[in-house]
Amino acid sequence: DKALAPLLQSHAGDEAANLYMLLEYLMCYAMLLYLTKGWVEGVHLFEQVVKADTIAAGTTEHQYLWLLYLKYAHIPLRLQQRTVPQRLLSITRRAAVLYPFHPQFVALHVKAEVRTGMAYRCRQFLARVCESTKSPLVYLYSVLTELHVLPPSPGLRSKVRNLLERGLAIIKDQQQVILWLMYLRIEAGCGTPDTFKSILYRAMDTCSSIKSMWLSAFRVNAQQTPAEELHELINLMTEKDIRLRTFVEETKV
Repeated sequence: DKALAPLLQSHAGDEAANLYMLLEYLMCYAMLLYLTKGWVEGVHLFEQVVKADTIAAGTTEHQYLWLLYLKYAHIPLRLQQRTVPQRLLSITRRAAVLYPFHPQFVALHVKAEVRTGMAYRCRQFLARVCESTKSPLVYLYSVLTELHVLPPSPGLRSKVRNLLERGLAIIKDQQQVILWLMYLRIEAGCGTPDTFKSILYRAMDTCSSIKSMWLSAFRVNAQQTPAEELHELINLMTEKDIRLRTFVEETKV
C-alpha cells in the first residue's frame, strides 16, 4: 500500500481514464483490506492517498477520489451497525466541507449524522453550509432534509418557512426561482389560501421577467386559485410582454 501514492503521482499527468482506473484499483484494494484486516485499515489507505496531495484539489478526479472514500467509509452503515464510528463522521464532515456544492457529499454526511440521533447537529451543519455557500441548491436540500429526512419536530412548518425566507433574503435574481417554487409547493400542500396567494404574488413580483417562473407557478397554482384570478395573472404576463403562446397573426412566415 505504500507504493500507491507514488503510483498515483506518476500517473497524475496521464489521461483521465488511466487515473480513474487507478482510483478503481485503490477502491478494490481498500475492500481487500476490509475483508482481511478490517474497516480501519481501508480508511488508513484512503487517508494516505488523500494526504499525499497527488491529485489536485477541486478537480473532477479529486472529487471522485473522495466519492470512493465516502462509499467505502459508509460500509458500517450499510451493514446496519448499531453505532456510527466517530471516524466515519469525521470523514463525511471533511468531504462535505471540502465540496459543499456536491449534493451527494452533503447527503452522505447528513445520513451519517441522522444515524447518531443528533438531529440538531444536522441542522447546525446545514445552516453553516447554507451561510457559506449561499447556494439555492443547498438551501433546497436543507428544506428537503427537514421535511423528509430528519425526525418530525415541533414547529416544522415555521422552521421550513424561516429557512426559505433566509435563502430568499440572501440569494438574488434568477437563482431565487427554485426556492420560490418550493415555497409555493409547500404552501399549496399545507398552507392557507391567503398565505399561498401572498407567496405567489411575492414570487411574481420578484421574478416577473422569468417565463419559466410564471409557467411553473401556474402548474402549482391551478387547484388553489379561481379561474378569474388565473386570467388576471395571464393579463399581468401580457402586460410584461410574456405570453403563454404567440398568436398566429403575429408570426412571420
